[in-house]
Amino acid sequence: LDRVLELAFEAGARIHSNSWGATKHNVYTAHAVDMDEFMYANQEMLILVAAGNGGRAAEGTISSPSTAKSVLTVGASLNSDRSFHALGKTCDAELREETGGDCPTNLAFFSPHGPGPDGRLKPEVVAPGYYVASADSAESGET
Repeated sequence: LDRVLELAFEAGARIHSNSWGATKHNVYTAHAVDMDEFMYANQEMLILVAAGNGGRAAEGTISSPSTAKSVLTVGASLNSDRSFHALGKTCDAELREETGGDCPTNLAFFSPHGPGPDGRLKPEVVAPGYYVASADSAESGET
């Protein structure tokens, strides 16, 4: 892992975005340690890591290596009511009940929840990640 980060840093990158399919939840793994050590040695670098897809509305489901102390962990939120309408959907009562409230203010059902293994707030930031339309998106409703 260090070599991947080193190559990016040597090429001039100062932001490194990662979205890995780790299955270990709420564990401070060797990859998380590697990221912390790299960021300590290269403080000009910001490493972003997706929180994962194993949330299922359970606490303590942050995937490694987003459990690292120094990385910025990114979770997925539900999108705005307006975006649901653009996709021909509505953030209706059934979806609000399923998600526990107002659609744009909740984590997506698959987005992991903190705290991290040491009690830190994770994810630190969330962005729309469910019912998002883009120039090259698949069928509506897919992530």
